[in-house]
Amino acid sequence: MTSSYTQLVNNLEYLKLKQMITHLNDVIDFINTNNLSFVEGLTKLTAHEIDFKEANMIRSMVKVGAFPHQKELKDFDFEFQPSINQQQILDF
Repeated sequence: MTSSYTQLVNNLEYLKLKQMITHLNDVIDFINTNNLSFVEGLTKLTAHEIDFKEANMIRSMVKVGAFPHQKELKDFDFEFQPSINQQQILDF
């Protein structure tokens, strides 16, 4: 690869943007294939980092909240509580 590419990877490592490093080659290929602008490509690349950091933030909040485990709506037992309208909850 080029020295600019190597410098970019080094900068991303220094900034601890690991998801951007992980997805860099895929995004470069996507940019070239779809003739995207620099800003569009950078937006796509930073979205990977944001998604990862948001997922980590949620995991951290669950851990700090001392929840025994993470439950989602799909895990709720509607048969145990028949007075709850399952379809109405799922619509929310």
